[in-house]
Formats: sequence, structure tokens, C-alpha cells
Amino acid sequence: MTIWRSFLRVIFISLLLNIPTLFADEPPAPEEIVLKTIREQYNESEAQKDVIMTLEKELPESLLTITSPQEIQVDEFTLNGNRFLALLKVKNESYEIKGKIEDVLMMPVANRVIKPGEIIAEEDLDLKEIPESALKNYMVTDAKDLIGFTPKGRPLVPEQFIKTSQIGKNKDVHKGELVTLQYKSGSLSISGKGKALEDGSLGDMVRVMNPQSKREVQGIVTGTNEVSLGG
Repeated sequence: MTIWRSFLRVIFISLLLNIPTLFADEPPAPEEIVLKTIREQYNESEAQKDVIMTLEKELPESLLTITSPQEIQVDEFTLNGNRFLALLKVKNESYEIKGKIEDVLMMPVANRVIKPGEIIAEEDLDLKEIPESALKNYMVTDAKDLIGFTPKGRPLVPEQFIKTSQIGKNKDVHKGELVTLQYKSGSLSISGKGKALEDGSLGDMVRVMNPQSKREVQGIVTGTNEVSLGG
């Protein structure tokens, strides 16, 4: 029993001593190191333009042992359209590395689950990088096109790019519900109740029926359950 306790104690002390190592961040992959080094060379010639770089093919096995950018020397860097060629020297060996450069776009994404009926505000959104080639014409590219709107059908999920079909105006007037009718002409102001014949958002023209006269009129949505008939 004493021997077993001593053995466990040795293991426990060993784990304590190695905690910093166990929880240390993993070193970057060789591909990341190579791209970072090439990117620095690109920034010197292209005024720090935001881009995403990808390699045309996997690195040679002899470069998979790289652990630091200091091991790499860039002898030459050339651009041809969105393609690059970098001549690297590592441990007196030369390598020709080819890849692709793409512009980076910053796209609005939700930073929380936003349910239908909730109005999207600026603080509900973050920006996320996307390669220009991955951009689709149905994606929302500007946060201004989301603020004040609400999800349609399903909630918006954090970190996912948003489609234009996923959002719509918040409905301030709902078909079949009673609304307040406001009529103003000069100093004359009259209010009453009506029944909405269609859904509408702020600024929309909607049809409303007077429940007593059964007369149908049109007005502009000016607030929640409020329609102005003008003068």
C-alpha cells in the first residue's frame, strides 16, 4: 500500500510540473508559418491590403518540420493577377511555392440567436471574413440592410452568413386585427378603429375596413397597429 501511494504521488507531482505544457497553445502548422512569411512579403509591396492566401498544393515533406518563420528566407516574390510565386530558402534548400490571393470581404453575421419578430439592432451583429470568390449574390453584404428588420421563418444563427431571403420588415399591422385610424386635415384630427385587410410595415400603404360602414379605405402604417388616412 505504501509503495502504491508513493507511485501515485510521483505521478501527481509529474502532472503538476507539466501543467503549463499540457495547456500550452499548439504551435502553428508549417503551412501557416509559410503563408505568414509570404504574406509579410506581400504586405511590403501591396500596402497592407487585406487578402486571404492559399497554397496551390501541399508543402513538400521537407518543409513540414518548420517551426518558426525565422527558418524561412524569401528570395523572390512575384504576382500575376491573383496568383503568386514565392521562392523560399530553408536550410540552404530552395523551394518554389505557388498559391492564390483573394480579396477579403467583411460580412455581417449575427452574434446571438435572433428569433422572428425580434428587431435586429447594430449590437446584434459582428463582422466575419469571407473570400471574395465565396460571395453569393443572395448574401447580405451590408449591416445597414439588416438593422431594423426581423428574421423570417427561422431564427438567425450566430456566425452564419445571412441570405436576403432570411429577413424581412417587421409587421406593424397584421391582417384581421383592429388598428387605430388617424385622420388629420389642418387643425382637424379624428381617430377611430378599423380592421386591417392586409399585413403592413412602417411606411407601407395598407387597406383597412371601417367595421361599422364596411367601407374600405387605404392608409399609411405610421406605428404599431396605427394607420394614418392623411388629409
